[in-house]
Amino acid sequence: IRVDYLISNASNAFENVFGLSKTRIMCWAHIRRNVVKKIRSLVKVKVRSEILQDIDALQLSPNKEIFEKAKSLFVFKWTQKQETQFIDYMLSQWLTSHQNWYEGAAMLTPSTNNALVI
Repeated sequence: IRVDYLISNASNAFENVFGLSKTRIMCWAHIRRNVVKKIRSLVKVKVRSEILQDIDALQLSPNKEIFEKAKSLFVFKWTQKQETQFIDYMLSQWLTSHQNWYEGAAMLTPSTNNALVI
């Protein structure tokens, strides 16, 4: 069996088994749940829905180039709106080392390893 992509949450279990040579696709369901929890604790109530819509739009990026541009615009927008704690969280968790959660990271692969609806 040839394995090119691994879909997982942010744990290192797959790397421990398959090594670092595989592209790890982050499970969108796990990411979204974690992001929603942080939004509830870090983001002003009046903009929570808007920031989540922007994250959902980021997830639909069809390729790395568009994701990188959209990511920059997302960070700029929400930094300007003074949601810096949340942006710091996103940068440290989901926009740098664990950023393969957008659709174009691995076309024609599942977005989640979770059978539950988000």
